[in-house]
Amino acid sequence: MNPAIPTGWSEANIRRLAEKFASVMGYKPGAEISPIVEKKLHGTIQYLDWEDWQQKGAETIEVRGPGDFTIYLNRLGGMFNNRYGIAHELGHYILHSNLGEIPLWAQNNKKDERAEWEANWFAISLLMPEKAFRKHYQRNPNPWFLASRFLVSPEAVNIRKKTLDLE
Repeated sequence: MNPAIPTGWSEANIRRLAEKFASVMGYKPGAEISPIVEKKLHGTIQYLDWEDWQQKGAETIEVRGPGDFTIYLNRLGGMFNNRYGIAHELGHYILHSNLGEIPLWAQNNKKDERAEWEANWFAISLLMPEKAFRKHYQRNPNPWFLASRFLVSPEAVNIRKKTLDLE
């Protein structure tokens, strides 16, 4: 399997792509994200126990072909972390495997750091689209309030605030 090869696209282009992808998939901020993987893209999500996690590694994607991929998550990751993990791995599927055209095994490591950044940009924009985030931020900038609106961690909210120069 190939590692994720970075696209080299700008953060702004990846953010726009993620928001367009959300729109095409009918995803609304705070909605369940797993149906995109399982029903619309025909992939699977596998939750790993401790022993399996040690062998395979959580928050990993294995892409075998179009509509044939598995996202591996830590069973103990919690809702917020697993939502982010799914969005991140979708970033690899969209950006680095070209919707399954390029088989890959993407696991967070130092060799493909740029690819990891690209998947993070995709995830944060998918889960917290700019327009919706700014609207809720104006109502209440508290990270806990925003986390509850988008069903992400307060840490993810703080990163999004920073990427939108709201801090």
